[in-house]
Amino acid sequence: MRLGLVFVVTVITAGALGAVGMAQPRGPRAERARRVGCADGQREAFRDARRYPDIAACAGGWDIPGVATEAEPHCERHGGDDGTNPVGEACNVADLCAEGWHVCRGPAEVAARSPDGCAGAHDASDAFFVTRASGPGCGVCATGEALDCGGNDCRADCAPSSATHNDVFGCGTIGAVPEATTCGALDRFSHDQCAMLPAPWSCADDGSGTHEAETVTKPGPSAGGVLCCRE
Repeated sequence: MRLGLVFVVTVITAGALGAVGMAQPRGPRAERARRVGCADGQREAFRDARRYPDIAACAGGWDIPGVATEAEPHCERHGGDDGTNPVGEACNVADLCAEGWHVCRGPAEVAARSPDGCAGAHDASDAFFVTRASGPGCGVCATGEALDCGGNDCRADCAPSSATHNDVFGCGTIGAVPEATTCGALDRFSHDQCAMLPAPWSCADDGSGTHEAETVTKPGPSAGGVLCCRE
């Protein structure tokens, strides 16, 4: 009976330690991350925090698809190229942003958080930092009010909706150049199935090339990550 008790206590203790190991970072590291904006405590672009106190470019990976739908972090913010999980195993895009920050939602928010749009993203070479913006195709951002658009309409008046998840948009030094009138502050986009972005970016969909915002993954730390905005 005594041996059995020791075994049970050992198992319980190990389980408790495992749970603690996966807990969201606390203490000085977490406080630094909240100041910086990136979960791993390191900005790759928009590095001048005095000039850009409310926006940060955070490199890293994720393997849970999509940027179109907002969701809670899935791997306790352990993502980021300088974090404990740089490839982003079991992470989503939100795991790259620090507590108190979120993945920037689109052109209007980037314009509000940055005094010069995407200029700060040029701190990083060969990198693209995605937002939650998408559109109706042809490099157009869905920033209008029309709700009757489809994923291949290429119209400038389309509203954000579940039907306008074509392409992903953000800031960077790689990617195609989007339509300026609708995309405003954003200066880069993925093109069909992320054709203009290098690995590890991946946007494989049903073959239509109209659902990148639902399918995008990036299971590796190189070539950028996400744009994070202060809440």
